[in-house]
Amino acid sequence: VEELGFRSEFIEVDNGFSRINVKMKEFDGTEINGQGPVIGSGAIKALMQKLDKLGEGDTLVLAGSIPSSMPDSIYSDILAALQDRGITFVVDATKDLLLNVLEYHPFLIKPNHHELGEIFGVTLEEREDVIPYARQLQEKGAENVLVSMGGRGAVLLDAGQQVHMLPVPDGQREKITDTRLRWESRQEAQAHSQSFWRQKRRSEHFMKNCKSDRLK
Repeated sequence: VEELGFRSEFIEVDNGFSRINVKMKEFDGTEINGQGPVIGSGAIKALMQKLDKLGEGDTLVLAGSIPSSMPDSIYSDILAALQDRGITFVVDATKDLLLNVLEYHPFLIKPNHHELGEIFGVTLEEREDVIPYARQLQEKGAENVLVSMGGRGAVLLDAGQQVHMLPVPDGQREKITDTRLRWESRQEAQAHSQSFWRQKRRSEHFMKNCKSDRLK
């Protein structure tokens, strides 16, 4: 990674191997997900020390499931420790791992429609179906909720209470079982979120300048 020009701060662990996931496209999207390594308390402490360096203007993305060796509260523990620092939080998780962070008002969360349905015990098929349930996650604390729906596109509920429903790009619907294309189908919805994000930062900068002028 560093040879490609990226700075890395990986935390090496003593037991296990990096998780490997296999996608079998000839079997209708069958997935074989490997088991991750054992994460000890020392590695968790090292992670928290690295995250403690974050401050105003930084963005922290917490994504995916966690190894069984880590506490179920790890995502919410991280957000609790970093509150009131001006950090932007983005969380891509499901069930309690997602629900437990909502009280810390993450800027963006991204469940898919199956995960959203599991949270509320319902089956969600159409883009319109996800709106009331995504809205409930907003009411619980999330600012923006992006719900990916595979071949049906994506739905974004932004912090301004607007709903953006986007279909799969033309010509890609039959290929949507490809994980890469599912990712591409979300890009336009995420662009809406990023636009709001930039506006949010400009507004915050403007308000800080106004406060500074009043104090002079």
